[in-house]
Amino acid sequence: MSASVLFGFFALAAGRRISIPKPGSSSSTFFCVYATTIQCADGSAFPAELRVYSPPGNIPLSDNTIVFLLAKMYAPTSGDFLLDAISLYPVPGDPSDDAYQDNVPDMPYPLLSLLGCVTAQAVVVSGSRHFPVRVQEYVRDETRESLINCIIPGNSPRWERVPPPNPFSLIYYRHEAPQERQSRQRTGW
Repeated sequence: MSASVLFGFFALAAGRRISIPKPGSSSSTFFCVYATTIQCADGSAFPAELRVYSPPGNIPLSDNTIVFLLAKMYAPTSGDFLLDAISLYPVPGDPSDDAYQDNVPDMPYPLLSLLGCVTAQAVVVSGSRHFPVRVQEYVRDETRESLINCIIPGNSPRWERVPPPNPFSLIYYRHEAPQERQSRQRTGW
């Protein structure tokens, strides 16, 4: 059992409507797909593709529309994150208006909430304890697995006496978007 959910404010671009045939049927399900970015506290960003169910007659949102999003997330070791919307709420107003962003609450970085299995012992890096967590989420019509490097900060008195979880422990973890990226796994959560 695991889950990987991302929530926060996201700007959308390049919206297009697609159809996906239903297996064993002559009908299709329609989605809107958007390009977006997961912005991080250290200034880095990860490209992402968001898929949203699109009811009949729906049209994609305008470029630069900002939405509050709750989405299931898949973080591959390379390439774009894949997000499937659970809930999406566009910020009211005209995205082309210079004052549009004034309507957006000050929440610059999304939050990650995950439930997964620790896969190895924690490693100390610059005083912080890093440990890998394997999570699975149903994204793009299949179960996909991500490996997230979770961190217990070493520079915080709040966490100095908290031991890292043991390998094979099931944990719940919530944190702001990543602050760094290693070549083969998503890190900094």
